[in-house]
Amino acid sequence: MRLRIRMRRAGPLFIGALCLLAVLATPLVDPVWFGKGRQTVARGRGTTLAEQDRDRARPVLPANLPVPPPRRTPEIFLSSAEPPARGPETGLARFILALQANQWERAAGCLATTVPARERNQLRHGRWLHPPRDPRDPAWVFYMPRIRLRAESVTDTQATVQLMPDRNNPPGVPAGVMRVTMVREGSVWRVHLRLLDTES
Repeated sequence: MRLRIRMRRAGPLFIGALCLLAVLATPLVDPVWFGKGRQTVARGRGTTLAEQDRDRARPVLPANLPVPPPRRTPEIFLSSAEPPARGPETGLARFILALQANQWERAAGCLATTVPARERNQLRHGRWLHPPRDPRDPAWVFYMPRIRLRAESVTDTQATVQLMPDRNNPPGVPAGVMRVTMVREGSVWRVHLRLLDTES
């Protein structure tokens, strides 16, 4: 009987102590509700977790770094329907697409192993065949919006592809014609282009 009386007396005291702890801890902890898309609401907080995730994913650029405008994908027309001639045209088209997208590493990978490493590194770092500013720069032929390719003198290991403007190019765009040597390495046609070939 004494044990039961003590337990009954201790019960209200124990419950009261728990209530006191809950009251004291309330200002320290804010309730958080999780919903769809990790969107959360926290009482008294400045940002949600979704906003914090978005801020972390946003790239931070230096203040003075120019952001290049988005480029329009060029239209490249292949003239040959037969596989032996279409292979060199496709290899050159892949090179032009990489140049116009400013993907220098990818463009350097389209060069043949016959191109010296020094010139390959200049292209890889954007110091060769970059978007020209002078309308007399021969590199303009790679940056025309509409380009037509025509393979000539195709052999098993080498071909010449004529790069020319399409007749529906916008007026006022610098244009030109260039013959590019293509070399077959394994099953891939690669561009054999030297720095001297693009100097004015």
